[in-house]
Amino acid sequence: EKKPYQEIGDDLRAQIAQGRYPVGSRLPPERHIAETYGVSRTIVREALLMLELQGTVDIRQGSGVYVLRIPHENDSEEEQLLSSDVGPFEILQARQLLESNIAAFAAKMATRADIDNLKRIIEQEQRAIALNDTAQDNAR
Repeated sequence: EKKPYQEIGDDLRAQIAQGRYPVGSRLPPERHIAETYGVSRTIVREALLMLELQGTVDIRQGSGVYVLRIPHENDSEEEQLLSSDVGPFEILQARQLLESNIAAFAAKMATRADIDNLKRIIEQEQRAIALNDTAQDNAR
């Protein structure tokens, strides 16, 4: 049996897949989604967080929720896990634990050349942002 946030998340995901919300479009506000489904905004937040963790939407504080990609039936095992009994908050907690330890280890192991390379990448990204150049993916 699915939890309410999973049902809403799956329904929103299906609407995105069907083209109701194309890539780059903004989803309705949390309040409107909550009213539509007759649930609390907390449940809607969990559903949206599930979609964000799947890489389907981007939640921008103060701006809204934007569609990043159209989901497909053959998405990865990680995305299927996000629809399981494990909730998005549990996934976030696990990621925080793992990613913070990885970052701490990387910081301890970084060489001067690594740091110089990171500075170069940041400068490239700043130039790309200033020129509105989206062709580069300096985040990788």
